[in-house]
Amino acid sequence: MKLERIVLGHPVCAEVNRLDTGWDIGIYGGSRTHVGAVTMAEADGTWRTFERQAHKDGVVSQRWASALAQFLEAPVCVRCGIHYDSATKEQLTIITATCNEMLRELMTALEQERKEY
Repeated sequence: MKLERIVLGHPVCAEVNRLDTGWDIGIYGGSRTHVGAVTMAEADGTWRTFERQAHKDGVVSQRWASALAQFLEAPVCVRCGIHYDSATKEQLTIITATCNEMLRELMTALEQERKEY
């Protein structure tokens, strides 16, 4: 499954892959894609984030991994790299809010899939 939004003039995409055991998610976008943070989470609420120095991508990866691991009752790995040159605090708020909206959309879609089975 793939979700995409245009945020501040650039695409932000989430690619969601169901594995045999767990889920792998990549969230990338902005003016330059990269890997800024990786979070692995378990259904019991435990998680661990690895974030590159001077990056803030862990805010998104941790939120997504924790929420989805508990929701799906499965291990989840989220890789995140969203970059905007000289982003202001207000722009960071917009980016984070959009990512939260995408997470809600994903959870709604996954819940619908559950009901269909």
